[in-house]
Amino acid sequence: MQIDTIDSPNKIIIVDDHQLVLDGLTAMASELEGFEIIGSARNGKEVTCLVETLNPNLVLMDIDMPIMNGLEATFTFSASGEGTYFASDGGGAGKLDIYSVELPEELKPKPSVVLSGVVRNAKDESLIGAWVLVEDIQTGELIATAKSNSESGEYLVVLPSGRDYSVSANKEGFFFYSNKFEVPESAKYEEIKKDIKLEPIEKGARVVLNNIFFETVSAVLTQESYIELSKAVDLLNANKKMIVEVGGHTDNVGSDEANLKLSHDRAKSVRDYMVKAGIASERLQAKGYGETQPVADNETEDGRKVNKRTEFVILETE
Repeated sequence: MQIDTIDSPNKIIIVDDHQLVLDGLTAMASELEGFEIIGSARNGKEVTCLVETLNPNLVLMDIDMPIMNGLEATFTFSASGEGTYFASDGGGAGKLDIYSVELPEELKPKPSVVLSGVVRNAKDESLIGAWVLVEDIQTGELIATAKSNSESGEYLVVLPSGRDYSVSANKEGFFFYSNKFEVPESAKYEEIKKDIKLEPIEKGARVVLNNIFFETVSAVLTQESYIELSKAVDLLNANKKMIVEVGGHTDNVGSDEANLKLSHDRAKSVRDYMVKAGIASERLQAKGYGETQPVADNETEDGRKVNKRTEFVILETE
């Protein structure tokens, strides 16, 4: 049987198009005493869940027919859309076993992108149990939450196709991390590995805010930036003595003077937004660096994209 797994043969990614499937899966997990829901996402009527079998002796089996005697529960789809699964006590090796059935092409659901990795402390590489949030970057809607394992640092979230997402990680005492993932309607099932490093909140810490965007050659913030800016405001509200420099950086396209002015104007736009949101102006300093501090090769498009960034530097914490 082909089961979509992430890092462990006991993890099954499940998609179902019923509104109540999340409650149903949670109930099934508690009744079996061998399954755990460790991630979920909702996209309209479609719900994606990750179920982990905690008991290595639970049996995963193939069958030729979907109808069996006994209890049948939670007819579900894999994240790839290639297979379906359900639980039944009709003649398997255990009380409730998981069986697979092939779907005709016209009944297959939209595929999802599965994002997984490890969350670490950027300073000492220790593993972290952090909250991972998936939000629609256009609307701010919270799509899914998960928590990385405090012992292994592992996390997993599912991104249903048809949206652009902000995926962020946060933990008390650390600066948040975020990134943007585009998953169009045409996306095919994919597994993406993305390890995350969180910077401890301490003087001198430097963090790039990946999800702050501007209009082309402009200091006007785009709507996609608002989720990130709200997180930055929340962080400073939670750390009342923190003072931050907002640094603007550009690539090397254009003149030195134009880039210096653009980077300063963009840093000021971020500062002005946060001041309007309630952060005291004396806690925020805006500075433009232009093209003077590249972190990647400006000879490539990818390098120039990385160099165009907004960076926070923590100046004081207490």
